Amino acid sequence: MFSFKITQFFNKLETRYKNKKLIKKYPFLKVAETNDYTWMDSIPFGWHKVAFKYFDKIMVLLKAKNKVHILQLSDVKEKYGSLRINSYIHFYCTRKDDIDLHNKIEEILHELEHETWKTCIHCGKPAEYETKGWITPICKECMEEESAQYPNIEYKKWEDWSNG
Repeated sequence: MFSFKITQFFNKLETRYKNKKLIKKYPFLKVAETNDYTWMDSIPFGWHKVAFKYFDKIMVLLKAKNKVHILQLSDVKEKYGSLRINSYIHFYCTRKDDIDLHNKIEEILHELEHETWKTCIHCGKPAEYETKGWITPICKECMEEESAQYPNIEYKKWEDWSNG
């Protein structure tokens, strides 16, 4: 029992350290005053690489406008087989420049959503299948591994229905 508590303590320290570095690079990932949890913890592992690619684009925009700390995320979740992120900007005054910045960020988040929709939620490879019911994009290898572990899950070939 004692060794479990020590392991738990060190895992929590490691998480706090990792999250502190993450928040320094992407301040909008901060959820609360604690470093125990960030919005990144709500993103499935297979989508991390995609998310970081688009978060870097957002940071370039924010740094160019010298407005790194005005963006906050209000919700991060997987829904209908893609990553959905809601954001808002703290407006110190309503300026066209801030509205344009927010619109560009929303475009980037929409691109992120579309890319995750065709990316395996587990490993990040291109999706070849999706689960029926709760829609989850998944590659062939992960599907085979998952179906061996959970034989009642049904799959179908992944379809790109973005054009109709």
